[in-house]
Amino acid sequence: MKILHLISGGDTGGAKTHLFNLVKNLQQYAEVKVICFIKDTFYDDAIEEGINIQFFQQKSRMDLSVVSKLVDEINSSEIDIVHCHGARANFIGRFLKKKIHVPMLTTIHSDYKLDFKGSLYKQLIFKTLNEFSLKSFSNFITISDDFKRMLVNRGFKSKGIYVAYNGIDTKKSLNFVGKREFSSRYGLIENNDCPVFCIAARLEHVKNVELFVEAAKKYLDGGNKGIFLIAGDGPDKEKLVKASEGYDNIIFLGFVKDPLSLFNYSDANVLTSLSESFPYVIMEAGLMKRPSIASNVGGIDKIVINDETGMLIDVNDIEGLVDSFIKFHDNPEKTASMGINMFNLINDKYSAEEMAKKHKVIYDSILSGIYAPGRRLLMSGYFGFQNSGDDAILKAMVNDIEKTFPENYLEVLTNNPDLTKKQVNVDGVQRFSWIDVWKALGRCDMLISGGGSLLQDITSYRSLWYYLAVITGANIRGKDVYIYANGIGPITNSFNRYLARKVLDKVDYITVRDESSRRFLEELKVKNPIIEVTSDPVFSLKKADSQEVEEIWAKEKLPLEGRFIGIALRPWKDEKDSILSSSLRYILDKHKDIKLILIPFHIPVDRPYQDTLVRGLIEEYENRVFNLKEQYDASTIIGLFSKMDFAITMRLHAMIYAAMARCPVLPISYDPKIIGISKELGLNYYLEIDNLDLNSFIASFDTFVLNKDSIKMNLDSKASELKELSLKNLEPIKLLSYRNNDVVNIMGVYIQNTSLENAMQIIDNHIDNGKGTMAIYTPNTEIVMAGRKDPDMRMLINSGDLVTADGIGLVIASKIRKKPLKERVTGFDISIKLLEYANEKNLKLFFLGGAEGVAKDAAEAVIKQYPNISDIKYHNGYFKGVPTGTIGADEEIEIVKLIEKQQPDIIFVGLGYPKQEIFISEYKKYNIGKLMIGNGGVLNILAGRAQRAPEWMIKYRLEWLYRLYKEPRRIVRQLALPHFLWRIVIDKKSVK
Repeated sequence: MKILHLISGGDTGGAKTHLFNLVKNLQQYAEVKVICFIKDTFYDDAIEEGINIQFFQQKSRMDLSVVSKLVDEINSSEIDIVHCHGARANFIGRFLKKKIHVPMLTTIHSDYKLDFKGSLYKQLIFKTLNEFSLKSFSNFITISDDFKRMLVNRGFKSKGIYVAYNGIDTKKSLNFVGKREFSSRYGLIENNDCPVFCIAARLEHVKNVELFVEAAKKYLDGGNKGIFLIAGDGPDKEKLVKASEGYDNIIFLGFVKDPLSLFNYSDANVLTSLSESFPYVIMEAGLMKRPSIASNVGGIDKIVINDETGMLIDVNDIEGLVDSFIKFHDNPEKTASMGINMFNLINDKYSAEEMAKKHKVIYDSILSGIYAPGRRLLMSGYFGFQNSGDDAILKAMVNDIEKTFPENYLEVLTNNPDLTKKQVNVDGVQRFSWIDVWKALGRCDMLISGGGSLLQDITSYRSLWYYLAVITGANIRGKDVYIYANGIGPITNSFNRYLARKVLDKVDYITVRDESSRRFLEELKVKNPIIEVTSDPVFSLKKADSQEVEEIWAKEKLPLEGRFIGIALRPWKDEKDSILSSSLRYILDKHKDIKLILIPFHIPVDRPYQDTLVRGLIEEYENRVFNLKEQYDASTIIGLFSKMDFAITMRLHAMIYAAMARCPVLPISYDPKIIGISKELGLNYYLEIDNLDLNSFIASFDTFVLNKDSIKMNLDSKASELKELSLKNLEPIKLLSYRNNDVVNIMGVYIQNTSLENAMQIIDNHIDNGKGTMAIYTPNTEIVMAGRKDPDMRMLINSGDLVTADGIGLVIASKIRKKPLKERVTGFDISIKLLEYANEKNLKLFFLGGAEGVAKDAAEAVIKQYPNISDIKYHNGYFKGVPTGTIGADEEIEIVKLIEKQQPDIIFVGLGYPKQEIFISEYKKYNIGKLMIGNGGVLNILAGRAQRAPEWMIKYRLEWLYRLYKEPRRIVRQLALPHFLWRIVIDKKSVK
């Protein structure tokens, strides 16, 4: 592959750093060349860095004579892709595109509408030319998800927009001068008694350096110590210098050619921009282990994590910036710790090598004519109807899927494609155009029928038939179908129940948001074996920041003092209206300091209904009853509920939002789904609308108020648990994303269809290039049968990074159902191969398991046989923790710390099923090693305490008989095999 990069050559900031890092790391994958049009320090530095660069002189920006030279270069060098960077290159690319027959793309490094701010001439000419040029491109790389959304909102098709975050070279030696030399260069006074804050940015409007200056002045006026360094030049310099007159500790350095020296001298980096993508200046500061205080714009929140790697502030938040200065001043140890965390984060996730790999994937994708390496996911639900609850479900699903599977492409069946595009920046398909729906089903890989109470016939038969028809269409077109966190039921009509059962039997995976939905599926006699209980997707949403909530509070003219109850009601039977109105009157009469805030969730319906319901109350109880004028998104409503003392809700998602805000909530149920989820939340106080009268409301409300503190405490733990469960909704997407020949689904357990040789290639790639800890599980028939009855264990096994067939019964089952596994890949065989691999690569191992002395003997035997293994440490399997059913016991934590201290490459966990799988699942998230494998009795065999069956018995698949001979008590466990095979024979859907 041959890649040509075009760039102006006058670049000095992030674009220069980006291109240098990208090109140097791309060279291992492709032939890379750079052509620039201005001969400046960029060109000289590129030569010095060893980059293949050529200069094509452009006498002025409008000089297009370079186009013909570029055409000749592209044709003679047989370039495969032309990649543009910046406004000048985009303008040239606009005319170049018509003359060549190779794909072109451009990287969006900044918000192009804010470029050239401060110069009216450049704004009118250069910005306009760039906007004109960008419209000619069909492929874009944005360096943050926010910038991708920005392009989509401005009318660019999301199909050709890729995201690749910036990366920086963390391995090269750092060139910088010491603090003394730096201070001498700029005439600074060495002062260790006060913190040094720096900002390195072009002095122009979009960088908003004025905020840095004003915050510094306010901080210093408060009697605080500090030095504030401003590195950079630009059109705003004169104005900024004038603004800082009289403040000797605000110092302008001009352009600093070696920013690492600046960061080394400083204690913290600051970035106050109005707009950013994913700025290099934060990563450069991170290389020097300096944290950043930054505006929460673009993709900055991916790298600046509050109190971990720095501090985020809202745009133009001078108070937030001053507070951050004070926090850094008051706690220098915490500041230093955040700097170390920043470096570690960059090293793990934002290296130049990872950036280059991502670009290679994008180039391959463009050349192959396929949008992305991932899959096309089509989402179906009650979307595009301006219903806050369903809009929140969509937002949560899109956020979680895009964050976890950024390579996938999403489309949504929606009532209003334009509205949906604005809400979640995903392309919409008109849900009532069956031709468009059929086409969308044809081009997708997976249908996700997601969120809400879609499959019920209480509100309407037609909506149930609609969703079942979409699912059936996906099945007809041979697509994977995933029912995502649904609240299923009630379905009362006998024909509807029959129809739902038939359709749901054929889907690939079902997760439901509450236990009552699972029980309803049992009642329906749905035979699909893959049904998991998770939680509503919206539990993964975050509340809006406090400033946004305060702005809405002020806009709605809500009072600042008093106690507040958030009310979210919906129309029901007319005779209940007077009861609800009287109930609200009771609250106002009994609690004189309480004010009612009515929150509409479906504004076309809820707002007029609530207006009518409380019209008399608003007049009678002046300034105590407020009906919000607008409908707000989920994050904002969660923020509003966080200001309430408690809540009364009829809307399901109003109850959930209140719980997420840890606001005690009294639900009024009109549907079993509300009672089901209220129980999941530990809310034992609720009302049923059909039985509601004033007396029952008063009794329940008074009891609720007396117990609101204990309810609030209970919500703290329950809401956190449900948030964690909501993220488990993503696991089936990962599992179903395997191609049919890559995985075999046996009774809901996903076995990778691989050979031992291929498995070792996967392991080798992970140990060399992977991030985090790889979990390897090797289930047999007994484990698969257990997983059939235990959904949590099945999901745990399916969460493994490599899951292979240990039992011969699984191989037989796959052949019976004509989905043959390539071979049996046992835990023992992988373990022996891992020892050989560790010997070859000089790796470190940890053995955990067995009786006292077993792991020690195994380690000694392995060292004798494999002398190149660099280190083996060990611990027996008898300790308080997972083995005793007390996960996280002190003794177990000490063992985990022991493992973490060694940082082994490979960890053998021989605790037996299911303890070893639970241990791996619990502790892999702490990255205590590169790989963990549950391998049962392997340590006993390595230690000489047990023997494997003779080779001839293994060859003829009689290993089970040998183990039964050695351990007669295994007869009970062995009976699982004929039962398992019988299930395979009678159930055609047992293997997929």
